[in-house]
Amino acid sequence: MGWPSFVGALSAIAPGRFSVSLNAALSIEPPEIAMPVVFLVRDVLETCPTYDHAVRRLAETPIASDCLLLVTGVDAGEMCVIERTPTNSATRPPDAGAVCATNDYRRIDADTGVAAGELLATSCRRYERIGELLSERPETLERCIDLLSDPAVRMSITVQQMAFHPRSGRHVVVHPRGPVGSA
Repeated sequence: MGWPSFVGALSAIAPGRFSVSLNAALSIEPPEIAMPVVFLVRDVLETCPTYDHAVRRLAETPIASDCLLLVTGVDAGEMCVIERTPTNSATRPPDAGAVCATNDYRRIDADTGVAAGELLATSCRRYERIGELLSERPETLERCIDLLSDPAVRMSITVQQMAFHPRSGRHVVVHPRGPVGSA
């Protein structure tokens, strides 16, 4: 997902292998002179043959800025959230068979040093809410979008929501005002 002439990748599927979703996160670490995460995500999608290889590259490659990377594979249990700062990396495995990311670190101690805006001020309760909703596993991509659209999960600044099925390559992208597309 991106926009015309954008050369990186924000979130995408490597059909039959894995998908990666990039989320914002904040720490007090300054940016580094390293690969922008959007270039790393694109390179991983183009070159990594397996979920495990993708997770290793996303966790170990030096990057310029903070982020969260939600990675899902095609086999049962292939899912994690990789928490990144320019100098730290922690991989969060599934909890009760699911993973979710709500713009905050759960494994990395990354004090932001800034006043909490909507992104940080709401992340804990959004995380708890999506965890509650995931107690019933969604069976379709459309149901995943329903969960992401829950008023206690979706932020007012959300521009788009997406759900991926890496095995089939199918995806759904929704703008808060209505569907954008699916394939």
